[in-house]
Amino acid sequence: MGDERDPPAADGQPPLGHVRMASEVDGTLGADAILSAKVTQVSEETTATTPEPVAHASDDDDDDDTDFAKWNRDEIQMELADLDESGERIERVANLFLMYNQTDQDHVSALCATWLREMKAADTHDRIPFLYVANHVIFKTKTSKSSPSTLFAETFRPLLPEAVSLVCTSPADRDTVVRILKLWAEQQLYPMDDIRGLWKETGEPLPPSWSETHAATPTTASAMDNMFATMDVEPDLPMGLKARAAHPLVDLLKRIDHAKHIVHHLEPKIQANHQYVLQSASSNGKVEACMQMIVIRNKYVKELLDLQKLVHVTAGKLLEDQVPATRVRATSIS
Repeated sequence: MGDERDPPAADGQPPLGHVRMASEVDGTLGADAILSAKVTQVSEETTATTPEPVAHASDDDDDDDTDFAKWNRDEIQMELADLDESGERIERVANLFLMYNQTDQDHVSALCATWLREMKAADTHDRIPFLYVANHVIFKTKTSKSSPSTLFAETFRPLLPEAVSLVCTSPADRDTVVRILKLWAEQQLYPMDDIRGLWKETGEPLPPSWSETHAATPTTASAMDNMFATMDVEPDLPMGLKARAAHPLVDLLKRIDHAKHIVHHLEPKIQANHQYVLQSASSNGKVEACMQMIVIRNKYVKELLDLQKLVHVTAGKLLEDQVPATRVRATSIS
């Protein structure tokens, strides 16, 4: 919807228009690319930053600069209001965040405040794309080869606990939040204390390797082995399995597929860890990692059984609701 408007032109500059997106595969950006820690560095012509107009000591130029900042914030607010889980839209909104004046604290704070405000206004099941946008912006600014910056990361940080809590009100989205936090911990995006605080907002048990007692001890080879084993407890799920469906029966079937994918992913890892523990039980870290996987596997097995029962109940209710409607139609026809 923002495509129809161009930003105001700075003095002596042609209208800037919208920044072109980075190259995508088949027109979409998959969930793996959105969550990837190795964010591809786009070329200068496609980067999210746009050269700022040359500053002149005049009131007119200050007004132009203010107009452009306001246009940027208004455009982002409009895009966030229509945000969905498509990779193309997430990439577009993230690039709008990086389009102008990334070093201005007031401007960045206003953008982040708008981000949280629009997330609160969104439907419960439509909030996970907001975390994708924040993830994209933080990674791009912190890993930029030309001008790395922590301003967005630091400005987002005090807003993230509330954002994580909002997203985790949807059980289907909680697993995606967990994967994002594991990625942030692996890439050391934030200090471990901050990651632990965000994890507690999910309501999930803290991985053993993330506890304060583990953090106080020196990092050994077995501890690193434990940490990475715990990181990879869930597969890369297709975006369709993480999204919610409007129809209650279809939504239940998607959640069943989601649980099956995780159980099938964990089973061989549990068997491999079990064999290791049998052969060498001296590694406490490996034992804890194996136990963590078993706990997660059992949780999803139980959820799978509960969902299968719920499918029968939901299908029965839908059929009951259709019977009166069918009778009414038959009566009206006769």
